[in-house]
Amino acid sequence: MEPTHPSINRRAALKRLALLTGGALSASTVAAIMSGCQPRADGAAAWQPRVLQGDQVETLATAADLIIPPTDTPGARAAGVHEYIDMMLADFHDATYRAEFIAGVDGIEATAQATHGVAFTALEEADQVALLSAMESAEDAFWAMLKGQVIVGYYTSELGATQELQHRRVPGQFMGCIPIADAGNGRTWAE
Repeated sequence: MEPTHPSINRRAALKRLALLTGGALSASTVAAIMSGCQPRADGAAAWQPRVLQGDQVETLATAADLIIPPTDTPGARAAGVHEYIDMMLADFHDATYRAEFIAGVDGIEATAQATHGVAFTALEEADQVALLSAMESAEDAFWAMLKGQVIVGYYTSELGATQELQHRRVPGQFMGCIPIADAGNGRTWAE
C-alpha cells in the first residue's frame, strides 16, 4: 500500500532532475544534492549565509521566487533555493564561478538602481520581471547561471520534489512471479 504522503529521496530526485536536464548535471551539482543539508539541532530557521552578503540574499531570494513563483505549490523562496545556492557557492563552486555569480547578483541590483533609482527588492513586481526578462532576452551569461541554479535547487528540495513533481513509489501495478508466457511478449521485465 502506498503511503498518503509519499516521500522521495535525494537519489530519486537526482534521477528525475537528470531526465529533465537531459543528463547534463555537473559533478559539483551531483555532490551537493547527494550531500544533503545538515539538520538544525533546535529545528529553528537559523540559516546564516556563508558567501552572500547583505542585500544579496534578498535580491537572490526575490529573483528566484520570480523564476519559480508560488502557485498552488510553494515557490523557490519557500523551498530555500537561496540557501541552497549559497551552500553551492560556499562548498562546491570554484572562486571564479563564485565571483561571477556574486557579480551577477550585484548586477541585478545595479541595473535596478540605474534604471529605477531604487533597490531591486523595492521595485514593483512587474518592474522586477521586466528587468529579469531583459537579462533573458539579452542571453546574459549570468541569467543562465541563475536560472540553472534555481531550477536544480528547487526540484531537488523537499518541497519541489514532493509537492511540485508527482511521485509514485511503484509506477503501475506490481505483478510479481508471473509466468513468462503471461508477461506479454515472451520477455521478462527489467527494473
